[in-house]
Amino acid sequence: MELGVSFSTKYADELGIEWQDAYTALLDVGIDKFRLMSYWDIHEPKKDKYVFDTLDQQMDIAEDYGAKVTLALGQRQPRWPECHIPSWVKNRHQQLLEYLEVVVKRYRNHPALDSFQLENEAANRLF
Repeated sequence: MELGVSFSTKYADELGIEWQDAYTALLDVGIDKFRLMSYWDIHEPKKDKYVFDTLDQQMDIAEDYGAKVTLALGQRQPRWPECHIPSWVKNRHQQLLEYLEVVVKRYRNHPALDSFQLENEAANRLF
């Protein structure tokens, strides 16, 4: 049997637990497939100012354990609110495409990466 989980650092924060403890606990019990989130509002808090420390750590820890990652991309990803858009965004569609390009280029050759998952209804420009 294969087991996998969606793991959200935002949710760990909401629960008041250290994401590293929760993440490694899942790995320690044998979970080896993860969907991780590339939350736009966290990883680009200011235009062209990228902060990937936490996601880099998650990817590297997965590699250390031999786990595989599906990396979620886009503005709509798990956890409330559904859209994770930075407050500075003015031209959402164009700026989102630029962000996606940065994320894909950063992680496309990471040994833990198994696949990318593009957000639900990616072409929907209404919200």
